[in-house]
Amino acid sequence: MDTARTRGITVESDISITRTLSADKEALVFRVAQEAVRNVEKHARATTMHVKLESRDMLKLVISDDGIGIPDTQAPDGHLGLQLVRDLVTASGGTLAVSRNAGEGTTLTMEIRGEHE
Repeated sequence: MDTARTRGITVESDISITRTLSADKEALVFRVAQEAVRNVEKHARATTMHVKLESRDMLKLVISDDGIGIPDTQAPDGHLGLQLVRDLVTASGGTLAVSRNAGEGTTLTMEIRGEHE
């Protein structure tokens, strides 16, 4: 996120972890966040990015930006990095969703139910 700040993107974070994450889950959160942040830095033309991580009854990571959004011609399913992290999340029993509105930003949401580490 430091590189986002050096690119002039304001980064807001909200971290609420009530359970210790396993090393595997910690690595997964890092990898998904890394891909999302890189996409914001490279493509979004955002001024603000919000990162929210919570672990209560489920592990949930939400990264949103106020950028240009992903145009319909650049669907997230065709993006190799997003597909790779989606596969990792699915293999861990979770879901990864990308919602986009051209001109209104993008939101990436990862959820893994039953996170009781």
